[in-house]
Amino acid sequence: MAQKALKIRSTSKFTWKHGAASALLTYVQYLYLKVFRDSQSGTSITKAVSIFPVIRWMNADDKILLSEFDCSLPPDDKNLEQRKKELDKKREIYKLVEKVDGGPKQADTLPDDEKFSNEYQHDIVAMKLKLYAQATWVKLTTSNFDTLDDFNNIYNKKLLPIPYGQQNWKSDEEFGNQRLSGCNPTLLKRCQQIPDNMSSADR
Repeated sequence: MAQKALKIRSTSKFTWKHGAASALLTYVQYLYLKVFRDSQSGTSITKAVSIFPVIRWMNADDKILLSEFDCSLPPDDKNLEQRKKELDKKREIYKLVEKVDGGPKQADTLPDDEKFSNEYQHDIVAMKLKLYAQATWVKLTTSNFDTLDDFNNIYNKKLLPIPYGQQNWKSDEEFGNQRLSGCNPTLLKRCQQIPDNMSSADR
């Protein structure tokens, strides 16, 4: 955690400039501010400790107004002008386009701060090798799947553990939960009437 002396007039709100030497984006989680005051004897004592949440990717020349323990909903934000500038900037970075007809909109290009780091890319390669080993083991130890229950034969406690939802994935409740908790729940639409070609029991 980097430490730097700052001269400020107020410990509850102040404007902070990133000022990093590198032009690369830097993720700043919070500023941890220790306030000192000289006593009459000439020695320094700690007066208070304040936390200023940042939770942003910062460029070298970015300047923001920070408030102590800042956490508010958009309607209650006291820095509306700053919020508007940040939203306008994000709209420029995240230009949404419909890449699939009828599908959800996606970012046209991936912003730099969303790209995988070298460490994460290494983890992806390691996971890919692990999945390849699992797929090879399944292919060598199981036959063709004739029924859904045949999927139980692919699990092994050491190489391919039984998933959490294996016991209840067939239930209507779990099926509905997976749909509502899926990657695109906003695409779901209310069914106003059961289609004629869909059979259903009278309940």
